[in-house]
Amino acid sequence: MEPAFLVVVGLAAFTMLGWYRGGRRNVEIILSVCRTVEQVFEPVDKTYTNIGGVVGFNFTYELSSPFRRLEGTITTLPRHAVLYLPISRWLIGREDALVLTVYCERLQPGQGHIVERERYLNGSISVDDSESMFETVVQRESGPFVLLWYNPLIRERLDWMLAQFSHTAAEGLRYLGYYGSDNYFAVTLHPLHPQLESVLRETTALMRAVPDRF
Repeated sequence: MEPAFLVVVGLAAFTMLGWYRGGRRNVEIILSVCRTVEQVFEPVDKTYTNIGGVVGFNFTYELSSPFRRLEGTITTLPRHAVLYLPISRWLIGREDALVLTVYCERLQPGQGHIVERERYLNGSISVDDSESMFETVVQRESGPFVLLWYNPLIRERLDWMLAQFSHTAAEGLRYLGYYGSDNYFAVTLHPLHPQLESVLRETTALMRAVPDRF
């Protein structure tokens, strides 16, 4: 049997095995994360929409006071595409992501952003109109974060919000956006954090506290 043929067969077998195992792993991650988010937010109604096989899901929750609605997305690394996975993870710098937009009943006007510095610098998490904002770096035990704001009054709000996260929760935080004029928070978390439920509960407690604090 020709060596070239054996190489082709071996590569095909490796790719198919990776497709099966990687796809199964992504499904496990998606189901686990969605269960955890449901446990924390306790939606009164929910809708899930697949966004491409084992890539991820969009979901919408109707929530009780002081929240109104949550729009979320869970996306995963292409573990099923074993030849592309190293490029995605190491060259592009992608990771699994849990993105939440939580609409509240009332927030004070203003806009500000807290972004993990590494992902802000490499562009994996971008902030619209960041060049027009004030910017500073705040060091946490888990690593540095960039704060961005227009109105200096929002700086105090951002400092306070970041300080509310424990070391454990800060490790899982990638981005927190405050959109007071539109009554919502935008949050990006690392879904594979080993204590994701605790991270989510701290984030939820923070969002509940902000309207009373400011």
